[in-house]
Formats: sequence, structure tokens, C-alpha cells
Amino acid sequence: MTLALDLLYSKSSVSNWVTGRSEPSLKEIQRICQYLDISADILLDIKSSNNFEYTHNKIKWLEYIPPSTNSYNQEIATGIALFRAIYVDGVDLGDLLKTPQFSGYDLRSLPLTFITAVRSGFFRLLEVPRNKKLERMLINEFDLTEAIVADLPDNSDETVVRAEFVAFLAATDALEIVKGRDAIGIGAGYTLRRFVELSSASRDQFRGTKWIPLLASQADNYGPLSANLNALLLAGRHPNSEALYFPFTHKDRVASEQETFQYNRVMQALRSTNALFVTVNGYDRKFSSHTQRLPLEQFRSVDHYSLGNLSGLYAKIVDLGLARELSGEFLGLLLDRRGRPLPQILNESKKAFSQIDLEYIQQLAQSSLIWVVASGNYKVEPTLMMLENKLANAVVIDSGIANQLLESRA
Repeated sequence: MTLALDLLYSKSSVSNWVTGRSEPSLKEIQRICQYLDISADILLDIKSSNNFEYTHNKIKWLEYIPPSTNSYNQEIATGIALFRAIYVDGVDLGDLLKTPQFSGYDLRSLPLTFITAVRSGFFRLLEVPRNKKLERMLINEFDLTEAIVADLPDNSDETVVRAEFVAFLAATDALEIVKGRDAIGIGAGYTLRRFVELSSASRDQFRGTKWIPLLASQADNYGPLSANLNALLLAGRHPNSEALYFPFTHKDRVASEQETFQYNRVMQALRSTNALFVTVNGYDRKFSSHTQRLPLEQFRSVDHYSLGNLSGLYAKIVDLGLARELSGEFLGLLLDRRGRPLPQILNESKKAFSQIDLEYIQQLAQSSLIWVVASGNYKVEPTLMMLENKLANAVVIDSGIANQLLESRA
């Protein structure tokens, strides 16, 4: 018990406070608050005037502004202010940087404050509206089995914030549709990580389910955004389920006996898979609709900043003059508009990633739900490629992507 050791309390005293058998004195509460750098109302679970539920445009959220002014809490407050400025006041992200409140940030660092706010738990979505009209249109136009569309304001163009809405609906509405399945596949990336973190813990909804990672990365096979860790976290949230492990392998190295065993377990579980949750990435990412595109800045992807050298692969595509052929990335493979890996870079992709075979994904789409979970305009092209080439039959997306998908078929 670090608290007991650092503050020189006995382990039994701290244990009694936790279990409610005794209570700390006011002086002890003060010492604990100073040690944890939190206010007493948080420690004592007292509702504060800083802690409110809000509703705007049918979006409901909970926010708490920490009273302490340390740098971490200032990041949280800035992240919440960013959300309010975009979704309540309707201010463009680029224009926010011109205001005194957000001075010192740029188009890359400012959205990261929102990540700090949501990962800390001080900001939490409670309700996200769905656009049922767009959902029906997508189902009809692309012959989908399921469609979930987060209904967001048209002027919202901040990808990280939009990802929170999509992840919320994936964790609530989409996961509810697939509960009780024998095996569920999970990809990598930030949006899917938030989907995992936002899913409600349960003991029975996924009893016996195997969570199957679909992607492994040489650079980060068990990293913070990896499919393997996503599967492990899902198994932790649903104690009667099991996480499998996807080993990284490629043709230049002979797989070990253990890696072969783990890979075979994944493939065997896939035979009874009823649903996959995957995401895509595009090469045309922009931080704002008013931002000038930079040569390599467009390749930055929050979904894969710790997974392999994706930006390096994108850069090589440009060097080879293949940018116009490229649709986007799926499971670590760079695909053309027909849903096929670009052969000129396929071997280099396989040195960075191992993944489920695309033809197998296509076969699964005939009998299973393959969800594309995506937010941000730069994911429109790869999402379209997935749907047109029958690599997916369900979506959890934002209304911005939905409108552009439908416009592409007009």
C-alpha cells in the first residue's frame, strides 16, 4: 500500500478506511488530499458546484473541473473547454488558437488536452444522438446489415473529439447488438481503445466469448493502442470471457512453436466469429478544414502513432507516385480503391504488421457483422473502399462521414 508507506499510516488503518470500519480524522483527510493532489470533495464523493450534467443538441455529458491549478488539471480544464468551444459555441478549431484561452497550443497539441480530459474520467459522455435517417440511407445504399451514425453538428471538424462520440455509440449500441457471441474480433487504434474503455463491465453478457486480436505490430505488439491489449482489456471488463493473443510473424523469420500455437488458436476461433470491430486510416488527414496541408503532416494518424511506421509507408507511396491509387489503410495494409494491397509496398507492410487475411475477412462478411468504427473526414475514402468491396457490412461513424459516403454515390 503506497499510501500507507508514504504517509506512515499502518496498513490496517488504511484498510479500515477503505472498508468503512473507521474514518480518517480531518487532519488525516487533509494529508491524504495533499498527497493525492485532489480536493476533499472528490475524496469524500461530495457533489461539487464544479460537477454538472449538461445537455446541448441532444448530447448529454458530465464534466468536473478540478479545483487544483497544477499542470495536469489545467490540461483537463483546457480539454473540456475545447469540447465546449467546438460543440456548444460552434467555433472552428483553427480559430480557437487565436484566442487567449488556448494560446500556447497548436493544431496537434490542443486536441491532446481533450484526450487527457476523457482518459482522466473528468469528462464523460452520457448520451449521443443518432441520425436514424442517415442510417436508413446507408443501409439501403450499401446493402448494410447495421448502421449507427452519431448525429454531430456540421461544423465540427476535430477528429479526436468526434472519435469520442463514435466510440461511445460503439461501446453502447453496437456492443449491445453482438452480446452473447462466441467470438468477437477487435482491431487496433485510438478509437477502438476508447470503445474498449467506454464499454460497460459485465459478468454475463459475454460469458464464454473469445476476444480475438486481428492485428499485430512488430514495433508495438502489446502497446497502448494494440489489438492484443484491446482484447486483453475487454476480457478484463467481462470476467467470464477470454482474450486470445495474435503473434507478430513475417516471412523473414520462422515462427516459434508457441507463436504457431497462438496463431492457430486465433484462426480456429475466427471460424465461430460473429462480429469484428475494425477501423481504417486515410492518407488525407487534416487537422482542420482551414489548415494548409503539409507534405507529411497529412500522414499523421492518432490511431497508429504507436503502431509501426505507418507514416513511413505512406511517404513511400508518395515517392512511388502511387498516392492516387491509395484508398487507405486497413489492418496495417495499404489498399487501393478496389480493396487490394498495393503490391509495390506489400512486403514492407508485412515487415511492420501481421494481420488476418483480407480474403478471409471478405468471407466472414457474408455471415458475420464486420463493423467499421471510424470518425474524421480523412477516413471517408477507406471506409467507402471497405463497403464497396464487401470487406464490411456495418458501420459506427459520425454524420460527417455518412454524408460524404452518400454523396459519393449520388
